[in-house]
Amino acid sequence: MAAPRPLLVTSDTSLTDDLLRLAAAAGVELHVAPDAEAAARMWRAAPLIVLDMPNALVLSRDLARRDGAQRDRRDGILVVSRDDDPEAWRVAVQVGAEHVACLPEAERWLIGRLAEGGEGPSRNGRVVMVTGAVGGAGASTLAVSLALLAAKQHRVLLVDVDPCGGGLDLLLGAENLGGARWPDLTQAHGRINAGALASALPCSNGVFLLSAAREHQPHIDADVLGAVLDAGVRGFDLVMIDVPARSALLPSVMPRSHDRLLVVPNHTRAVIAATHVIGTWPDDHFQILIRADGGGLADNVVAHALGQSVTASLPWQRTLANRADDGVIPIARDHFARACSAVLDAVGVSAARVA
Repeated sequence: MAAPRPLLVTSDTSLTDDLLRLAAAAGVELHVAPDAEAAARMWRAAPLIVLDMPNALVLSRDLARRDGAQRDRRDGILVVSRDDDPEAWRVAVQVGAEHVACLPEAERWLIGRLAEGGEGPSRNGRVVMVTGAVGGAGASTLAVSLALLAAKQHRVLLVDVDPCGGGLDLLLGAENLGGARWPDLTQAHGRINAGALASALPCSNGVFLLSAAREHQPHIDADVLGAVLDAGVRGFDLVMIDVPARSALLPSVMPRSHDRLLVVPNHTRAVIAATHVIGTWPDDHFQILIRADGGGLADNVVAHALGQSVTASLPWQRTLANRADDGVIPIARDHFARACSAVLDAVGVSAARVA
């Protein structure tokens, strides 16, 4: 079933053309009705209603005649006007509108409001950043495994912020799926509609993915990344970000992250590298995950060296990454799956229980 669209109530063809143009810039489609009677069947379902002045006046008179009847009163009403008419504000108050958009001055604001209205209620998703202390730490495999496990109960977006990593779509088995990759978003600016983003992306095993590309991989613009993550928060329950520890994009990622997971293999070189990473991060709001290879340092030794408590120890399974190299989706199993479930619990994301 299609999601309800914002509703424009006007018979002014010039105003209709302008609003359709602004809606296209916002990435949403509008229902258009010439008057309140034609709009009646969509009045309650529409996430946002935009009234021109003539229709706003009709509604205000109707409400006054019926002594403030509640049938037509609702949130999410805008009045749009061609000039800064004081009458528009009086009428807006009478119909319970939240704002008067005076064109053309308010065009940029209206684009943002239409994008917000076209998305419906925000999910207020949780953003979790995953990075490795060293290359090959297994951060990408972990990010994919966490996303797959969380997707059993939640709407999940996985964002690949490593332009040189070859593409997480390979790990997720989505390399042959159609849909947008980073090169397709290089021209995206301002607010991105969450629904439009989800529709554009490939989805594998319930995980929506924005991946790097293997050809023509552009520099990822920090503003575009920020807009993607903001849209992800509005449209998804969980946004999982795979980002290199020394990426220039960390200033865009870290302030938006509710949780930051640092994967540290239990070997001396990796622990030393982790201390350098920790020293460059602006605060101590992160969690240490030890990749417990056999024969490495004990968890308490790693924790002491880093001066940090350890959130979880991952009983690493080399076959997981090897299966991914063979084109098999790295679905966590056994001890590693239970560890992933515990990590999701630690960041406040409920996951299906793993036996």
